[in-house]
Amino acid sequence: MSWLAAHVNTRGALIALPHLIHAEKGLDGLEILLDASQDVVATIIFEDKATTNPRDTVREDVWPEFVKFESGHGVNRLTQQASGILAAAHHPNPTTAVNKISWNTTRRYRISITASKSTPTSRKRLFKDYDKKIQGSIDRRKAEVFVVSDVRAWMANLAAKAIAQVSTF
Repeated sequence: MSWLAAHVNTRGALIALPHLIHAEKGLDGLEILLDASQDVVATIIFEDKATTNPRDTVREDVWPEFVKFESGHGVNRLTQQASGILAAAHHPNPTTAVNKISWNTTRRYRISITASKSTPTSRKRLFKDYDKKIQGSIDRRKAEVFVVSDVRAWMANLAAKAIAQVSTF
């Protein structure tokens, strides 16, 4: 979800391909924003969750992963993925960029999650304590809700459409 949103909303950003390994934790996606001089402005860590229990998932799965990144855990995964993105983009100074990414100064977070509704009240409840887990200015925290009443049925339908489309090749 975040991968799609990042591609639609951020022209020119360097974005990792979404991971396809369900068991990989804590780094569903990565986006690197550069300024005109190719200096790293932001490194956005994505967490995408399709669930029937959104609040529990945010509290028990997402916040702990974000807190780990904030405290420096997982930097090796972050820099490894960033190195690949920068190499693929032929960045003029990847070592300097990766060094900047390894420090917490550019780090931002984006959560996208399924829920059965999205109102101001439900979003406030769903993302409660985000500002405590990831402190600093609000631009460090993005949160999106993908409204779907039955996530399993929706995923099954999407898979069927994808299979049908692939079958045409």
